[in-house]
Amino acid sequence: MAEAKPVTFSRTQIILHWTVVALIAFQFLAHDGMEHLWRASQRGGTVSASDTNLAYLHIFCGCLVLMLVLWRLVLRLTRGAPVAPEAEPVALRVVAALSHFALYALIIVLPVSGLAAWFFGVAPAAGVHLIAKTVLLPLIFLHAAGALAHHFIWKTDVLKRMLVPQQG
Repeated sequence: MAEAKPVTFSRTQIILHWTVVALIAFQFLAHDGMEHLWRASQRGGTVSASDTNLAYLHIFCGCLVLMLVLWRLVLRLTRGAPVAPEAEPVALRVVAALSHFALYALIIVLPVSGLAAWFFGVAPAAGVHLIAKTVLLPLIFLHAAGALAHHFIWKTDVLKRMLVPQQG
């Protein structure tokens, strides 16, 4: 007999989701130190202590994002995720599946490419990091817009499932 899909995400899945959201927001908002240190390392310049501290905080947060998103993937594969609302058109289900896949891929590629560029000097990885960062932000907005559309327009519980854990 097939195991039933969960109705909502677990408390752990919800906490991991919002922690990754906060960390990614921090990465976007506080990336200047990393950029300054990266440029200085490429050109032989110097940077301030605060930029250096921000750069290493950026690296730490990137590693943390990678660990947390891998944990989320394990939970998603072992526990599952709620099914799409029955009334959701097939085209939207496909868009949702593709966008979730792309989000996970980018959130893994970003720290891996950043680490490869910074610690191992893999020059093309820096380009991959920049492209992935550029693609991630609009994809995040699409993801958030989809959740808000479900909540306010289509009146489904999609957003609520990522806010309130399943009981029991």
